[in-house]
Amino acid sequence: MKVDTRVLGDIVTVQLFLEHPMVPGTLCNRDAAQAHFIRQLEVRYDGERIFSADLSEAVSEDPFLRFRFQGRRGGRLDIRWRDNRGQAQRKGVDI
Repeated sequence: MKVDTRVLGDIVTVQLFLEHPMVPGTLCNRDAAQAHFIRQLEVRYDGERIFSADLSEAVSEDPFLRFRFQGRRGGRLDIRWRDNRGQAQRKGVDI
């Protein structure tokens, strides 16, 4: 997972690059159980949830997401995702 943050005034822009194969069930021929994709994504800023998403197999491989929120330099982001197979990743980033 790669994270880039930029602060302009009191607006923080976050760019996330989530490294994940995101294999949709439609590419698994007869066995959709082979699908492998990020199901849930959550971002917290100093403990408060500021962004969350329920994703599906319709999202491309290695998804890139960008969002903005009102914040300040010196805070901390906690980024977590979990996929449909129970694998998870977490990363903390100081702004």
